[in-house]
Amino acid sequence: MGLRYNPVVSEFVCKLAESETELRAALALRQAVFVMEQGVDAELETDGLDAAALHVVATAAGAVVGTARIRFPEAATAKVERMAVLQTYRRHGIGRAMLAFIEDVLRARNVRRMVLHAQSPVVAFYRSCGYRAAGATFLEAGMRHRAMSRRLV
Repeated sequence: MGLRYNPVVSEFVCKLAESETELRAALALRQAVFVMEQGVDAELETDGLDAAALHVVATAAGAVVGTARIRFPEAATAKVERMAVLQTYRRHGIGRAMLAFIEDVLRARNVRRMVLHAQSPVVAFYRSCGYRAAGATFLEAGMRHRAMSRRLV
């Protein structure tokens, strides 16, 4: 029986992906979390919408350890999708920092509302970040989700 190692993450940076290398690392991280860890079908993960989206990365020690995709489904609304943090880096504030960074980016773009589909196990996390759940639980990619939103103004 092996021990699980959780590194102490004292320093990380959240930013928009600035290069193909960062974008490829973000996509690889999503494959690791959603496809390999959670069993999401790889075809569902690669939906063809990445080219038209903004991508956020969180880096620690020079490596991409978190990511999120932002799309704009309607005027003044942004949808946060594919948010993931590598398993060994979870519970160190990276997800919370990515959301705060995304909110700052979107406010600067005059976005008024953020929406997302939260997997059921992380609904409480998003609530603690100021998001409100609406509607019934639904299945997406074979997992239970809740629609959540937050006003930015």
